[in-house]
Amino acid sequence: MPTIQYTQKNNFAWLCSDPFKFGFDSVGWNYFASAHKKGTVHGVGATVKRLANFSARHGRDVNIPQKMSDAVKEAVKSVKMFL
Repeated sequence: MPTIQYTQKNNFAWLCSDPFKFGFDSVGWNYFASAHKKGTVHGVGATVKRLANFSARHGRDVNIPQKMSDAVKEAVKSVKMFL
């Protein structure tokens, strides 16, 4: 089984013990698509990071948010960047 499936093991262990020490009777754990990197926002974020990496590999400075935003705006016209 891939180790990536165990990235939340510490949070889960905490959730199973500590809330009860503070007097809670029950706890819940909700899963959402966005928490599993399957949402639209994650696709756009991945594209932005990929474009910033591409720009950096080709000699462009993207070490501050403004420069990264400018690089992405030039590369993709269909994504609107806001700082």
